[in-house]
Amino acid sequence: MALNCKSESIPERVDLALNKLIALFLAVTLAALCIFPAHALPVPDGEYFVGMRTFELTDDSRYGVLGRPDHEPRKLLIHVWYPTESADENQRRPYFTDAEIETSAAALGRMRALRRVLRRLKRANTNSYYGAPVASVNTPWPTLIYSHGFNLLANQNTALMEHLASHGYIIYAIQHPVDAADTIFADGQVIPFVSTGNDQTTGLSREELERVRRAYKQSRTSPDLDERLEARLTFWDYQINQQSRKFRTSAKVWLDDRRFVIDALSEGRAPASIADLVSASDFSRSGHFGMSRGGSSAAAFCLVDDRCVASVNMDGGDSHLTPFATTMPTPLLMLHQDQSHQYRQLNVQNDAPDHWSNDFSYEAFADAGSTTVTRISFKGFRHLSFTDYPWFVQNPAGSASLGQQSGTTIIDIQNDFVRSFFDKHMRGIDTGFPDRQLNTFPDIAVLGSNETVAVWWQSKEGDEQEQIANRIAELKARTEQLRAASQ
Repeated sequence: MALNCKSESIPERVDLALNKLIALFLAVTLAALCIFPAHALPVPDGEYFVGMRTFELTDDSRYGVLGRPDHEPRKLLIHVWYPTESADENQRRPYFTDAEIETSAAALGRMRALRRVLRRLKRANTNSYYGAPVASVNTPWPTLIYSHGFNLLANQNTALMEHLASHGYIIYAIQHPVDAADTIFADGQVIPFVSTGNDQTTGLSREELERVRRAYKQSRTSPDLDERLEARLTFWDYQINQQSRKFRTSAKVWLDDRRFVIDALSEGRAPASIADLVSASDFSRSGHFGMSRGGSSAAAFCLVDDRCVASVNMDGGDSHLTPFATTMPTPLLMLHQDQSHQYRQLNVQNDAPDHWSNDFSYEAFADAGSTTVTRISFKGFRHLSFTDYPWFVQNPAGSASLGQQSGTTIIDIQNDFVRSFFDKHMRGIDTGFPDRQLNTFPDIAVLGSNETVAVWWQSKEGDEQEQIANRIAELKARTEQLRAASQ
């Protein structure tokens, strides 16, 4: 009996110790998941799975762009998402590849606002299947062209790309090297982001700097339209006279990048690895969108290229300036962050601002509020709310950079508004836009009106209108001359 008791007590003690180890392991694992959750992106709700590929294009007509060596042609990295009927788990793409973690993701991590997010992104998966065949269709898929924000990346809105692709769109996302976070190419070359630093204020006296700061603040917050316009024109004049890469050089470069990509793909100058995607795309009737600087680029492109059917600007200003006081020839959806947040940043008390940073753009003053431009702002949104990044934080509420809405709500809003807009204007589908979407998020989405600009303009005498119009025309002409000289 003694032997039997001992022989039975050993496994009992082992089981007890093993259970304790398992419990400890589970506790540590759960704690790690709570602190650093390895989120997958939300599963798209369209009828198709999502394929994804990357490729590169080189523009041999442009050398030494944005300070690169004079012998180096402009080289672009492009991500493409598309509908597929194939879903091989072995092909599921991570949010960042190992090489991208060491380069592009590390560059994002240098941004203080994204350090916490980056820990999640490194372990995240997407719902995209790399290299999957494109779904067959009798007519080309509707095609969209996207650009990211300054110092960000082409994959920053992957959830939105997957949502659109699952509903039958092909999306080409351009990464703009030097202005993007570090870009790694297939051969291992890395083109790092180059900060603009203080190039917008270099050489200014204290008085000049104060004048510029005052103009910037008034251009965004003044309730008086005359004062706001004067401040906007003053700040514009300052922007183009300073040797600022953002406003003098990059704006045109991004527009040229977008035009080059469409020209190259529509003319068949693309790698064999994406030949099937190019054949399935319709570049003659394309939609254009982007976030921040990329949104400005999308709208500006649609002002000058008749291949554009519609565009979406996600919280971008009018960095190109050509759309100033000019009515867009095609529908534009302008999405804004919570404007009261911008007021607080500038120490201005106004909890219900009724205008935006670019309300003088995308519509002629006389037409303001009566065009196909739709302006919507979202309560609790910040600038980086128009990315994937809020999704990877368990509780972004109260975040100074990511917003005060949940990651799920933020992604749902991006998906619903952008796809419904493109479905309406590219496919002719009755999506109830924008009323149905506004009613879905009644406590967050706010439809804006720009009619006050038209009323203000119509109150002016003809001579005053002419003086303002001439001043704007002169600024536009000088802007184009200085940008051409800086290439």
